[in-house]
Amino acid sequence: MKFGASAPLGPEPIEGIEVTKPPWPFPGLFPIENTLGTRWLLPASVVPFLLLLAVPLVDRSPDRDPRKRRLVIIGFAVGLGVFIALTILGALVPVQAHVGG
Repeated sequence: MKFGASAPLGPEPIEGIEVTKPPWPFPGLFPIENTLGTRWLLPASVVPFLLLLAVPLVDRSPDRDPRKRRLVIIGFAVGLGVFIALTILGALVPVQAHVGG
């Protein structure tokens, strides 16, 4: 049994050519990187988690009925829609060079 062998991460790289997309959990970040640049990747990754952490603080209602919690349901639907749209867009956009250019 051989220890320390790494798993293959994709095709063998070719010098001077970049044809990469982010790994499968992150296709929604690809359109953000293409549009706003790499400096926005960290905020685009952290903000959704901060919003999820804020939900219990913002929605203090004891009601369990979704009809009485419209603001939270609408916020969730908008966030889910943005997530789905960015994921689909990230899967469909052509690969762009980001290294050395």
